[in-house]
Amino acid sequence: MSAKKHKPIDLTPIHRKRKKLLTANVSCLTRQSINETVTWCYEDINDYFRAITMLCLCTGWSVKKLLSSSTLVRPHKVNDVESVGLLRSSWSFSEFSPNATNQATFESVLREFYIPFPFIFFHALKRARQLELVPIDVEKLINQNLAKLKNAAFQKVTINRLQQHILQTCHHFDLSSSDIDFITDKDKASSPHSHYGHRSLAIIYSGLKQYVDSLHIGVASNDSCLPTIETNNSLGGNRVVSDKTVKELFNFLVNRRNSKADSLEQIEVVHNNYTTFVISILQLCTLLRPTRMNSVLLNHFEFGFKSLVIEDKGARSKRRIPICAFGQQTLQNYVNYLNAVSKKCRFLPYEISNKTDKAYKSLGPLFHYFGTTAISAYTPTTHTGMIFGQYYDLPKNWSRHKVKTVLLDAGSPPAHVKRFMGHVEDFEFNEGKFHTTNYADLVQISIHINDWLESLGVENWKPQI
Repeated sequence: MSAKKHKPIDLTPIHRKRKKLLTANVSCLTRQSINETVTWCYEDINDYFRAITMLCLCTGWSVKKLLSSSTLVRPHKVNDVESVGLLRSSWSFSEFSPNATNQATFESVLREFYIPFPFIFFHALKRARQLELVPIDVEKLINQNLAKLKNAAFQKVTINRLQQHILQTCHHFDLSSSDIDFITDKDKASSPHSHYGHRSLAIIYSGLKQYVDSLHIGVASNDSCLPTIETNNSLGGNRVVSDKTVKELFNFLVNRRNSKADSLEQIEVVHNNYTTFVISILQLCTLLRPTRMNSVLLNHFEFGFKSLVIEDKGARSKRRIPICAFGQQTLQNYVNYLNAVSKKCRFLPYEISNKTDKAYKSLGPLFHYFGTTAISAYTPTTHTGMIFGQYYDLPKNWSRHKVKTVLLDAGSPPAHVKRFMGHVEDFEFNEGKFHTTNYADLVQISIHINDWLESLGVENWKPQI
């Protein structure tokens, strides 16, 4: 029998493609470090140092905020039993009392917001606040005790790392970064939930409950976890004007129109009233900042008022904003009105006819207000003070707040809304890395705005000259 031939061994080295792995966050605590910390806290629940440590881990609050006398702490009953503690959030709003004739109504009536925490540490926290301890000294003592944990030789546990743990693990519990801003009591001015959109508090509390429950797995009993808190309230929209007020505001402008302007005094009243109406509609359609409206020229509009080319502050280049059908019709009526005013020079002063003619020919700003002695260009102060300030006490930026809330509630992606609003720096450094927004996405946003304006039933009118 012939010997079996063996296949020669290939000695060529194998070059395997190395996989790229994401770098680990060195400040993120391991599960063992969290378990040891929670176990240490539950060894003596009456010790306020351990209670403060556990609350920093559960809520992400700093020691200074927990001990601050301005932070209200109270118990809450679930099923007629005190089973959860509440920390009053700084996102709570005081009552809004406008001095104008008509009070503007806002969408949310909820003024008080609270962050729940395990009730087992409520009394220890109350005693710590009564002692008026110095937050820096308390944090040093806690860090010294945390350094004695078994896992301290492998990973250093500090109060700062415990505060960051909820942010580093929030994606496991259906909590967004904006939700964490609310839970950790971050500055509300930098978070979209404080003014825009409507986020269900029940969903936020459910995610926080899952996070707190995960800290107690295999360490403490379920009685130490958070109970389920049921609420129908939502977060956001506390300074967003309601649809009712927007409708009343535009109806007020429409009802002030005259049948026909035949004298100089009537033209001044009608012009200021109509200009305010057009500016308000344009701000709702384009979400332009009030300070950008004074530089808008007629030649900035393209393709029959279908889009507006504008350059935002801090932008590298100009951008194009699509305008909805309602806004296109409003601008067309306003241009026809300016043309009629510029031709009616037989009894108009030269300054009025000259400014109007320049606006119509794109030689000057599009919007002006007629005064008793002179003509003034548009400014946010004149816009809100001439008409709205006398009847409605509204912030200058109310249109951007309102429409952004409408878009977020309609399901528009936040990245597309930011691009439409001109948040260039925020978009490029955050959502711009992971999202691509094209002009078709912006057109879809303008369609949502048009549907909302039509649902309000606003009349698109033009004065007779």
